[in-house]
Amino acid sequence: LREVTTKAGTALGFVQLEDQFGRIEVIVFPRTWAEPVDREAERSASWGEWLHAHGDEPVFVTGKLEADLTDLGEVSRFKLLLAKAEPIADVRAARTRSVRVNLRVDQLDDARILALKHLVADHRGGCSMELKVTVGDRYKTAMVFGDEFKVTADDALFLALERLFGEPVAELA
Repeated sequence: LREVTTKAGTALGFVQLEDQFGRIEVIVFPRTWAEPVDREAERSASWGEWLHAHGDEPVFVTGKLEADLTDLGEVSRFKLLLAKAEPIADVRAARTRSVRVNLRVDQLDDARILALKHLVADHRGGCSMELKVTVGDRYKTAMVFGDEFKVTADDALFLALERLFGEPVAELA
């Protein structure tokens, strides 16, 4: 993360963004750099402040992709001109309507069913929950839980489900 002051006296940001595929430089123009992270909050940090404090947390970004070309017309590097950045947790909360838990029948016993009931109670939220159970190669069945079993689609829920069933079993819908 590098912050530069322009001739006009406004801040401009340069951020290195990386994922499992590589790294790209992101240019954050002054207007975007100064925008609050949460426009609805009474006092929200600017993106510059937020990135300083939470630079390792996952974000969802959109913008215009530009390519720098060599004299031979080959791409030497890409850069992203940021239009919008949001904490990935906010994007997930806004876009997720339900959590689907995919299990094999052998993963269900009385103790795990009771533990799943407690887990759902500990993670109450606004997303509906669906359980899909596979019985061998023969068939699958799906059950949608009632409104009293709505959950929060966050990392804590997914980790708890993974601990309970020994493997990742949840997906977002």
